[in-house]
Amino acid sequence: MARKTSGKPVVLVLLGYLAACGGGGGGGGGGGGLVCSGTGTLYYVDGSRPDDTGDGLTPATARRFIHSAVASAATPATICVNAGQYRLSNALGTQVVLRGGISLYGGYNSDFTARNPAAYVTTIEDRSTSGGIAANPRAAIIGDGAGLTSTVVDGFTVQGSTQGASYTTTLFLLNGAAPIVQNNLLLGGTATRTHGIYILGSSPTVRANTLSGGSATQFSYGVFNENGASPAIYNNLVHGGSGTLGANGIINVNSSPTLRNNTVYGGEGPSVISVFDSGATAQPSHPRVENNILFTRSGASATCVYEAGQSPGDANPQSLLNNDLWNCAVLYQDDGGGCAGDADGDGNASTCALSELATLAGIPGGVGGNVSANPLFTDIDGADNLGTTMADNDWHFSAGSPASVTAGGLNGRDRVPAWPFTTDRDGDARPPSGFPWSIGAYEP
Repeated sequence: MARKTSGKPVVLVLLGYLAACGGGGGGGGGGGGLVCSGTGTLYYVDGSRPDDTGDGLTPATARRFIHSAVASAATPATICVNAGQYRLSNALGTQVVLRGGISLYGGYNSDFTARNPAAYVTTIEDRSTSGGIAANPRAAIIGDGAGLTSTVVDGFTVQGSTQGASYTTTLFLLNGAAPIVQNNLLLGGTATRTHGIYILGSSPTVRANTLSGGSATQFSYGVFNENGASPAIYNNLVHGGSGTLGANGIINVNSSPTLRNNTVYGGEGPSVISVFDSGATAQPSHPRVENNILFTRSGASATCVYEAGQSPGDANPQSLLNNDLWNCAVLYQDDGGGCAGDADGDGNASTCALSELATLAGIPGGVGGNVSANPLFTDIDGADNLGTTMADNDWHFSAGSPASVTAGGLNGRDRVPAWPFTTDRDGDARPPSGFPWSIGAYEP
């Protein structure tokens, strides 16, 4: 398959987004060939049931609705959900509200004897027709509070509202929520402002997901971190979506996440940014940005990393190491500090060429190992040559991908402390200690 490497708009590859999905974790799977397994009591949800009166303890007595199964389960519990379209409404109060110690796993076949989320697609869709504000968007799944550290959401397609709500997201995590969100396809809706996931003052683990910001009449965001959010975000494919005013792959407002080994496309709009940091003196943004492919389409208002603090030091990375900053008109911009010199030739001291990044001050974890190279994805816009049809795009590396990207990353096993993952987006092992990892979500 021919590689396409022009600067035309591209979108996020959705193929294989659940390749790393496994079962529910420890515990027995029950008799009769059932594969539902996990911690605590096992519950079943089957959207084809005629009603929601079952106790959920067997496939024959499965609950019909996910939200009611979560609400009624005795903790700790694992809830297994078979394939189907699970429609709900945040506006009507039927959204899924996560609870501590209760985990959700999608992707089971009709009788719960097999699990493959790519084949047995389990979709949770918000059908809200109105409402949502910036600080409280309509959401299919809500996690509220610090008691969610043992909660997992795994193997779902989650669709934000496309029915007329004003502000939408797939998952809304707030007030210290810290679940594990993994192996999901998170699709922002259609609204005034849209988010793939919205994290407010919380610290979840977000790993091995595919996220798209949706389609907005104002701004779209793949990942929106705000008000002290400090999530761990790694091995994800992130698309900023499409916004009439602009799009961001990952935006950090007064937040300091850890971003490692993600592949992030800024999105579509008049102004697009792969990683955007905005901070205030009282609550700065200092993300760790390491081993990521950060790219946009070509254009005058396309930026890989943008630091927009109210004053110097309000928005600066904690570290900026071994990233591929590619296909951006501006690789790095720092309104509060800037670079020494004008190597990029635009007359703007706040913008930096690759050669100037080492001159950046106020980054305690260091700046180094960054490159600006075409990663030569296998097929950047698919067999149909259209970036807007997502399912056939393939962002794995090709045989011609440069070694500066395929073997240009830090080895997380050798870091102090060691990083909490050793596989790539597909679940394949990253190189052993002493050998460099790739940059981005995939190993070659």
